[in-house]
Amino acid sequence: MDRIPLPTDLPATPAAIRQQWIVSHDEFVLEVEAEEGTDSPDAIETRALLDAARRGLGTPEVRVSCKSLGGSGRTKAGYITSGLVLDGRYIPGHDAVHYGPVRGDGRSQPHEVIRRALSPRLVVDPAVPIRWETTGRA
Repeated sequence: MDRIPLPTDLPATPAAIRQQWIVSHDEFVLEVEAEEGTDSPDAIETRALLDAARRGLGTPEVRVSCKSLGGSGRTKAGYITSGLVLDGRYIPGHDAVHYGPVRGDGRSQPHEVIRRALSPRLVVDPAVPIRWETTGRA
């Protein structure tokens, strides 16, 4: 099995995930307001989501989106984010961290291969759910 280092700065506790999410989206709303104005739909929506996150709403989650690379389906990759589930949708709190490539059985789903390779080394607070998903081919 491939030995790919994991980032040590991936937010992995509910408080760290929420804090990173708020910082990231504070920066985003400032950029949007500077480019489009304070009354832009993106700025208004992001400010509402930030308010909800600051009030403790939203569920912290780590999401690992996986896909097959290339034509044979044997090589897989995962993209790890931590974020919040707000208003029924997952919103990442940072850019995805790439994990892979990992060689696996071409018949296995990408999330199964990445989960076997990554889960023993992905340290996340037990209170934070990890969602593994296959998102298609690269």
